[in-house]
Amino acid sequence: MEIKVDKSIIINELKKYLNIKTDIKFAEFLGIRFNTLSSWKVKNILDYDLIISKCDKINANWLITGKGEMLIDKEKTTSTENLLNENLKDRCKFLEESVRLLKQENELLKRILDLTDRIYFLENSKHKSKKDQIKED
Repeated sequence: MEIKVDKSIIINELKKYLNIKTDIKFAEFLGIRFNTLSSWKVKNILDYDLIISKCDKINANWLITGKGEMLIDKEKTTSTENLLNENLKDRCKFLEESVRLLKQENELLKRILDLTDRIYFLENSKHKSKKDQIKED
């Protein structure tokens, strides 16, 4: 069962938080026409993406459901972002080290192939010399 949230209450809370007194000013703030905002109220809808893009501290869950805190806890968000950034840095370091080791491995394999080719060449040269000696005898 879907719980209907009165979007005009959400709009009023946003206006209060932003210290905007009128719907006209709120519509200007969002960059939409007043008629669009009025239509949202009548149809009980919101353009969530637009509001979140203009009010980056607004909790999307609150905006959609009307439940929970209106504002995002920036400390938690920053802490999470820092953890993610550290994780990405660690992963980049790991990938860089992996690439470095793969390059070393590639060089070693090239050396092994080169040595294998030399051994093969020397072995074939020995066989040819023995064949040549037998022919001479």
